[in-house]
Amino acid sequence: VELLERERLSSAVRTQKELQTDLQALLEMLLKDSREGEIESEQRRIRAYLREIGRLIRWQKGIRARTEAEDELPKLSRDQQQAADETKKLSGSIAETDGSNEDESQQSGESSQGEAEDAESSDGKSDGKSESSGESDKQSSPSQGQGSGAPSTGDSADPQPGEPQAIDRAVSKLQQATQKMQRAREKLDEAKRQGATERQQQALADLEQARAELERVLRQLREEELERTLTLLVARFRKMLEAQVKVYEGTLMLAEVPDDRRGHNEEIEAARLSREESQIGRDADKALMLLREEGSSVAFPETIELMRQDIDDVTERLAVGRVGPLTQGLEQDIIEALEEAVAALDKALKDL
Repeated sequence: VELLERERLSSAVRTQKELQTDLQALLEMLLKDSREGEIESEQRRIRAYLREIGRLIRWQKGIRARTEAEDELPKLSRDQQQAADETKKLSGSIAETDGSNEDESQQSGESSQGEAEDAESSDGKSDGKSESSGESDKQSSPSQGQGSGAPSTGDSADPQPGEPQAIDRAVSKLQQATQKMQRAREKLDEAKRQGATERQQQALADLEQARAELERVLRQLREEELERTLTLLVARFRKMLEAQVKVYEGTLMLAEVPDDRRGHNEEIEAARLSREESQIGRDADKALMLLREEGSSVAFPETIELMRQDIDDVTERLAVGRVGPLTQGLEQDIIEALEEAVAALDKALKDL
């Protein structure tokens, strides 16, 4: 009776531990799936932003070319204002959806706009000639150049990971581009083509910098996605390696029992080892799927596929109690392949 009670207690403890393990695995899976979904959603949004900025850049280049080609000023003015409106709409959409300090970005944009308006006021005090206007534009451009260059300088000197910072810089550049487009439209209304083309070129530079910031965000998301995939693969291969070593050790213990002394207990143990090996095979299938999705040959998918065949062979041999040198040799090959895969993945993670 005492032995039965101890056995039930031991079984209950094992069941509780297994339940805790399963719950932890479920929690990790839910968290992983949640972040993976977030990364995919963010990548889709960033790609959409990039497509829209690319369209705005092409449009702005066309307006600038038409300005230089002496196209009709009223139509140019309307098109320039429309481009400014759509750029402003895009910056607002990005700031609302993905920005981390929208208010600060807007204040920065309003400050830049005020500086630009002050510069335009000084233009109004000049003699009205396009040459004077051009000189005034050139005088105001250094401060604007510093404003547009400062984020990238700070970024290169002190790079900090994190999407919101890059997103906010992109929003700021789009706001500055909007202001330059509006100033260009005012120049067109004043029939000052030279001043308009200069502002149009500045707007293009801001758009290009906004695109560069968003491309940086996209690279960060891809790197995070790759790091998560590699980390998951390392954990899976380590788990497989640990399980394979245990199967190998169990095979060696069974092989020590002479053939004429093997009975029902040894058959049960061999069948258990076969089931463990089969589970390793299922884990290998999941790892192969991840490797193909990741699209890299870091962990040598062909080698893993060969190892998968060895796992099937070991599973079948253990199922019928064949634990001799051939089975042991196959298990050693599997262990070696898993160790190589873990080492390759660890190196890939360090190289990120």
